[in-house]
Amino acid sequence: MRAAKKKDKKIPGKVFAEWQEAVQNIAFFLNVSLVLIMEANKNRGKIVASNISVKDIKSNSDPENNPLHLGQKIMDEGEPLKISFSARPVKLETEKGQEMVLKSALGFPVHWPDGEIFGSLSVFSSGENGQGEKTEKGLAQFKDFFEKNLEMICLDKKLKEQTRKRKELKKSLKKRQKDYQETVNSISDGVLEFDEEGNIIFANQAAGNILEEKKDDLIGENLEGFFKFTLVQNKINASIENSLLGRKELEYKIITKTGKERILKLTLAPGERSFSEGRFLFFRDITESKNQGRRMKYLSFHYTLTNLYNRAFLEEEYKRLDVKRQMPTCLLIADLNGLKLINDSFGFRKGDLALKKAAEILQKSCRREDIISRWGGDEFVILLPKTREDQVANLCSRIKMNCLATENEEFPISLSLGVAVKEKPGEGIHSLFQKAENRMLENKLLENRSVKSHILKALLKTLAEKSSETEGHALRMQKMAYVIGGKMGLSQSDLDRLSLLAILHDLGKTIISEEILEKPGPLTPKEWKKIKQHPVTGFRIASATEEFMHIASLILYHHEWWDGSGYPSGIAGEEIPLLSRIISMVDAFDVMTTGRPYKKKMSREEATLELKRCAGTQFDPELVGNFAEVLQEVNFDL
Repeated sequence: MRAAKKKDKKIPGKVFAEWQEAVQNIAFFLNVSLVLIMEANKNRGKIVASNISVKDIKSNSDPENNPLHLGQKIMDEGEPLKISFSARPVKLETEKGQEMVLKSALGFPVHWPDGEIFGSLSVFSSGENGQGEKTEKGLAQFKDFFEKNLEMICLDKKLKEQTRKRKELKKSLKKRQKDYQETVNSISDGVLEFDEEGNIIFANQAAGNILEEKKDDLIGENLEGFFKFTLVQNKINASIENSLLGRKELEYKIITKTGKERILKLTLAPGERSFSEGRFLFFRDITESKNQGRRMKYLSFHYTLTNLYNRAFLEEEYKRLDVKRQMPTCLLIADLNGLKLINDSFGFRKGDLALKKAAEILQKSCRREDIISRWGGDEFVILLPKTREDQVANLCSRIKMNCLATENEEFPISLSLGVAVKEKPGEGIHSLFQKAENRMLENKLLENRSVKSHILKALLKTLAEKSSETEGHALRMQKMAYVIGGKMGLSQSDLDRLSLLAILHDLGKTIISEEILEKPGPLTPKEWKKIKQHPVTGFRIASATEEFMHIASLILYHHEWWDGSGYPSGIAGEEIPLLSRIISMVDAFDVMTTGRPYKKKMSREEATLELKRCAGTQFDPELVGNFAEVLQEVNFDL
């Protein structure tokens, strides 16, 4: 038996009481005078049970025959003791005053279960019968009884200690399980514990969220209800198990009960014996990262605005297709006419819409195997493998027809096309591109003018719809400016430019909102800043068209003041082009005499006085004088 610990060798008091009763029985059954049970205690033993209470040992007794000495000797030597001292008997006096004479002694050491000496059991007799075989045999049996008693005491203490430890361990394990589950529930990965049949016996919160189920409702469900694979003897079958064993992780696609497709990363793991009964399936929702990766890959090869391939992708495809079996290969350039004018006139949002519409036309016109890309700016490039030039001609016809279908829209789409053919591998993309671009530019000269004309008409229509700049205002300004110019002796060329300027001077206002243009109250600093930008915008629009390029600078300066306090450049006096000075004055006069939401209408006389008041500051003094004379001579039907 395993050695008992010191703390296991403490004898309860009730056991000593039982032993006290036992020694009475020993004295009776063995017919002896004195029975002592002594316990080893440091350097000397002590009596723990006896059948009589000894008050004193007579002095004439031999000390070596003293019962206490004999009991100690048995403990010291660890051997049985059998002795006769009839020649010199031991005399004892009991507490009741009786005298007892002892002539023989018999004793045994008593051991703990681990062999360590507990003490001694000895009997003393007044006659020689205390050493007989019957007495010796009987005492040995009682000695065994006491040792069994000691063994039971140790076992009882161990059982109690083990019970206490089990309770503590159970309590600790319960706490660890709780901490473990709280930890598992706090992680973002889904965790399912399952038994040999694939039934779920634990699920964390993340598992419920990912699978769109309450986590408690998952308990008892089978994995097959969520993952389309089966389990045999706690192992996932076929490729799933092999893949997980080989790669440790596996990407797996599921459809949730709401119809959402999710991509999960799965990991199998054995359960930890302290906490679990089965195996674990860990899974992470990587749908978003996968989609993000796809988006990043898509964006690396596409323009998001048009959803067409970009230049980098096309160049890679050109290299890949540069093989004999892909010959002939054609390259088609499609240039969107008027894009810069749309951007300058209506803003980049409208320009983006035109680009998207052009992309849609190309996609509609091309074959599925054709590679359509936005090369950059207003240019698209289409790569057509295994395509003859006559087949490209058919494609160009389809593109033109689809463009014509937009002629009644706000901005009709017009694409100038150019084609180049590569008959053999080896020619670089830039060389082929240059050939196609040269042909495209030849076609663009004829097509671009009509597109810009249409855009300009749309601009003027837009301006009329969103502000008070009506056709009547433009016609009155034309008439007044023409008369003043004629009085000043301007050439026919200048008069023509003056008439065109009267119509287009406020072209830049097309990008300003109607709320600002028609605002009845004073403008905020931010709104005023936008208004002051319209000459610059008008300049850019006119510069983008060959027909109006010659009046672009006149539009730019038509809000400059004679004293230099105008906008946008702040030039003064004769630095301001003459035609811009004339239009500035005529425009102000017509606005005053016809009224605006922000300005009350004036009479001809009041407006004339206002021009004279502002002569030398806002207006050219000489021009104001000339105009005043003209107003007296000519009725403009204002």
